[in-house]
Amino acid sequence: AGRGYEDFVQKVLRGYNETPIISRKVADFISHILDADTVCHIVDPYCGYGGLLTGMITSPSHEEKKRLWGYDRDPLMRQTAKLNLILHGYNEGKIERSGDANYYYQQKYDLMVCCIKPGQNTESDIRYALSLLMYEGKAALVVSDEILQKEQYFYTRREMTERATVAAIISLPVGAVRIGNKQQKTSIVVLSNGRPQDAQTETLLAQ
Repeated sequence: AGRGYEDFVQKVLRGYNETPIISRKVADFISHILDADTVCHIVDPYCGYGGLLTGMITSPSHEEKKRLWGYDRDPLMRQTAKLNLILHGYNEGKIERSGDANYYYQQKYDLMVCCIKPGQNTESDIRYALSLLMYEGKAALVVSDEILQKEQYFYTRREMTERATVAAIISLPVGAVRIGNKQQKTSIVVLSNGRPQDAQTETLLAQ
């Protein structure tokens, strides 16, 4: 039921409010590389319809200790994400409205997953998302390649590298992620919250 609902939702939401549509293969891959089945507290601060969060639902033996949180400003997205988690057999998720009150949850989560869209708020979005992680917590950011390559996002990349260590950048094929009604070339940036390594910082900041 969960997979069928998610396929339907992805078709309906294409073009709606620049909502990122992330393939299930990408969500499952992120869950695998981050060992999500061993993590207790997982958050998506820009959860949309909950596609990345449903990918974090792994083996039933771990569900008793696992807690998923999602935040979004759009009430339609919040309701869609709640139902998405339930239809995937997960009833413990908390989907709430994003806003200033979320700063009470800083440094609370073991793992953070999210999709970051290019735009004028990209730098502050990344700053807030990384503030939610515990020390040495892990993150996977699905980002448009524009953010990794264009000069206008230099300070966004600096924000990432000043706050965390870049463990890997994994290029995704065109079509793995849609933002709004457009296919985008995207990558997964895997981060570890803590002191950045100089060599990795220089690589990501290179013009």
